[in-house]
Amino acid sequence: MKVPLSWLKEYVEISISPEELADTLTMAGLEVESIEHIGKDWGDKIISAQITHLEKVEGSDHLNYTHVNTGSSELNVICGAPNIKQGDKVPLALPGAQVGDLTIGETRKFGYVSQGMLCSPRELGMGNDHSGIYILDPDVELGRNLEELLGEVVLDFAIKAHRGDLSSVIGIAREVAALTGQPLRIPQPALHEQGTPTSSLIKVTNEAPDLCPRITFRVVSDVKLGPSPSWMGRRLLAAGMRPISNIVDITNYVMLEFGQPLHAYDHALVPEQHIIVRRATQGETITTLDDVKRTLTPDMLLITDPTGPTGIAGVMGGAKSEVNDKTTTILLEAANFNAGNVRRTSTALGLRTDASGRFEKGLDPELALAGSNRACQLMVELAGGVVNPGVVDNYPQPVQPRTLEFSTDEVEWLTSMRVTQDEVINALRALDF
Repeated sequence: MKVPLSWLKEYVEISISPEELADTLTMAGLEVESIEHIGKDWGDKIISAQITHLEKVEGSDHLNYTHVNTGSSELNVICGAPNIKQGDKVPLALPGAQVGDLTIGETRKFGYVSQGMLCSPRELGMGNDHSGIYILDPDVELGRNLEELLGEVVLDFAIKAHRGDLSSVIGIAREVAALTGQPLRIPQPALHEQGTPTSSLIKVTNEAPDLCPRITFRVVSDVKLGPSPSWMGRRLLAAGMRPISNIVDITNYVMLEFGQPLHAYDHALVPEQHIIVRRATQGETITTLDDVKRTLTPDMLLITDPTGPTGIAGVMGGAKSEVNDKTTTILLEAANFNAGNVRRTSTALGLRTDASGRFEKGLDPELALAGSNRACQLMVELAGGVVNPGVVDNYPQPVQPRTLEFSTDEVEWLTSMRVTQDEVINALRALDF
């Protein structure tokens, strides 16, 4: 799991170097596999620039000829990305810049001279997204060294199968706080609810509580879909995820932040506004969000509506009710699924996702509401949404807090470390026990 250091610092004070932090965490049992310095190799020849003119290249079906302003000069650049437009501020690799294994030089295509290259996130080493050019903030100063704008340190962790609590930035921050003696800062959303109660907008039937101990739904109305702010896009890219839209990005952001997978539906596309959790029937099929038709077996858990499946529980949603450009009302699902069942389903279908990887490790059912509330807060702030009152919470057997008794002698017997009672108490309190 990749964790940008600047994101981690939102939740805990960190004064030591990335290398010292990695060593401290690894020696405590949380293995840091690598440290990545995004922007370290960019040098001074990758800078911010603005597209001042854009026209189609004659003889090409996809190339554009652009004029870009660096603040001190005007250059001509040919670019094949479909997402750029006049006025965009973009990363410009000047002649002589090293982009991966490529040295940028002046070239000629279709009779046009190109004096550099506009860069995608993948070309910058910021993830695998190569679908378009990375668009910078509109207020970015022209000619700025890109490392100053987008440079980041990313820690890559190897999370063990029994540590589902570490599958989040906050989970990592909790360990850092405990090891360094610093306080932990967890977002505490305060929601202003208004409008029609959620209980009037969605009905839930859970036919398999053994495989779905808890499922919650909130409704957020009047959302406006659009791009995410650049700070969120940068964090998602550094964590290995491609930004898509503000609503989808918020669900991914909260999954990475809290460790709770979420799923956003277009409320208007849910037939009869009724969600049913049930086992699949033999041979039943669903087309998932990756546009693959999948055949299911009765031991697999589905999220459905009265007309059929809408998603494979804990693994991937279906295309039927997905958020789109016309969506104005979000139905937000936050659930807890049986870890073993998700693992078996994911393996049988050959379908591993960020969500299934977290459910497979076992998640705290209390995370469902915490993650849902955080996502609602962000949908208000970043998409102009209004949170409808209340939560539909199907939680038939709430998990009760457990008391575990042990003596300090047992700690020494298990670990060969002699500890005092105060040391044990302080360590457990630091980890929120």
